[in-house]
Amino acid sequence: MAGSVVLDAGRLRMWSGAGVKTFDSDESAMYLTDIFAGTLNLPVVSNNANQDDYRGQRIWPLSGGPLKAGSTFAQGMIRIEMQLDSQQIWNREWMAIGGSLVTIQRAPLYNVANVGWRHVQTHLQYLTLEIQSNELVMVEDHGVKGRTGMQGFGFNLPAATIDYVIAVGGFN
Repeated sequence: MAGSVVLDAGRLRMWSGAGVKTFDSDESAMYLTDIFAGTLNLPVVSNNANQDDYRGQRIWPLSGGPLKAGSTFAQGMIRIEMQLDSQQIWNREWMAIGGSLVTIQRAPLYNVANVGWRHVQTHLQYLTLEIQSNELVMVEDHGVKGRTGMQGFGFNLPAATIDYVIAVGGFN
């Protein structure tokens, strides 16, 4: 059985030989304009000398320039590896990013004399994809616990290597 095509008042519709609709120009469709792949090397964020909590933001360019016309969203996959003192401490398989939030949190366990073992939220990182000024960037918001009230402990965000494959596109 042959497929069919209907063009009517600027609307194009197509069906396969089995009668399944394969295209309708009036329906919204997602399209890709580009794919970016690479590696980011995030340096250590140290709070050892600071008595107060430290919060900051770093913006990491991914597209290396302007995006193609019609690019309104970014979706993809990232893989994160962290090292401390040249030893791997965290390695993850590929996970989704875009349209949602990738959260990296750490809650170490430590012993305080006469109190016992305690969990303390000391690190927090949020990674989000954004299109800013027509360029694709990864925004990293982070926080590191200060030493005040922490019995003199200093905290760092370890260095991280982030592999990424990000598709950008739009909708018709």
